Amino acid sequence: MHVLVLASSYPSSIRPHTGIFFQEQAEALHRAGHQLGVIVLPRIRETLDAWRTERAQPPAFTREDRAFPVYRMHRGWFPRAFPYVCAWLTRRCGLPAYGAYCEAYGRPDVIHAHNIFYAGYLASVIRQLHGVPAVLTEHSSNHLNGRMFLPAQRSLIRRTLGGLDVALAVGGRLRQALSLYGHPIGPISNLVNTAFFHDAPMPPMNPFIFAAVGSLVAVKNFPLLLRAFHQAFAGQNVLLRIGGDGPQRRALERLIAELGLSRQVSLLGRLSRTQVRELFQQSHCVVSSSHIETFGVTLIEALACGRPVIATRSGGPQDFVEAEDGLLVLLNDAQALAAALRYMVNHHADYDPTLIRQRCEQRFSEQAVVGQLLAYYEKAIARSRSEL
Repeated sequence: MHVLVLASSYPSSIRPHTGIFFQEQAEALHRAGHQLGVIVLPRIRETLDAWRTERAQPPAFTREDRAFPVYRMHRGWFPRAFPYVCAWLTRRCGLPAYGAYCEAYGRPDVIHAHNIFYAGYLASVIRQLHGVPAVLTEHSSNHLNGRMFLPAQRSLIRRTLGGLDVALAVGGRLRQALSLYGHPIGPISNLVNTAFFHDAPMPPMNPFIFAAVGSLVAVKNFPLLLRAFHQAFAGQNVLLRIGGDGPQRRALERLIAELGLSRQVSLLGRLSRTQVRELFQQSHCVVSSSHIETFGVTLIEALACGRPVIATRSGGPQDFVEAEDGLLVLLNDAQALAAALRYMVNHHADYDPTLIRQRCEQRFSEQAVVGQLLAYYEKAIARSRSEL
């Protein structure tokens, strides 16, 4: 099958982790024997990167020859406060990129867009003009945190969903939010590279080590984790290592000092994928304390390493964290989270690392997720043919 991916972001040499999950899914489809191409929609940071690299205004789009072609758009970005302008520019700049791709590699059998703004919108336009079946996966937590508030944004969401053959979302809470626009939204799992995130021997239990990874931003709610950890283990031989960087770093450093946790808690800064894997493998349990998670990719990465998890009921985790995998706790409840942390230390031997990994492979491996995607692609193609 020939699949053209429209990605709202995608890794580059300057920003190797941006949109990494879109790249990993595309690579999984390619490894499964399918023809792949990618068109990356413009973002202001990537556009500025291209300008700095070329020292001149970048072309409308450039092509990167990887295992499959990646066309990166450099024009069409506009502040999101003007949704209709963004949509018009996406159409005006995206259709030539699509035409150039088809001229070089042929018409795709199906388009798979990631995120409505504005990859999904462009997919709906291409479907309308050229009849190519279109599938959308929505990932954005903006639909859950109140940031989709402009009437024009809501109108574009409704129009985009109505112009697609299949619409999917990662996480039940996100599916529920999108279903309010009057179109069916199917479930899809995120993917974890279980060859890369693999199990390793459990480290010694003394000290017991918790890990957490995420941007240091408000939605990840690391202050809650620090307060719960303080309640549970202040002065004990238990450690917490947090990977990630962001605007809350200094505030978290102050809170760590105020709580007297400087010897127990480490802020590791931004980590590479390899460093994330090593952190999980060197820890006993991985924790997510977020207000909102559309899915929770770090949790399935931890499960792939055979590590149990603790997560707040933030949207995505309750769809897949079951008793064999770890614990779920109420949102923004430091006492409940502290109790879960203590329980994990005292009952860690009850969790079977081999079983945890096997369950992860069954649900989130490349083979499992590619199988889900191909079924949706066939559904989109059948629906498109029925309209001819």
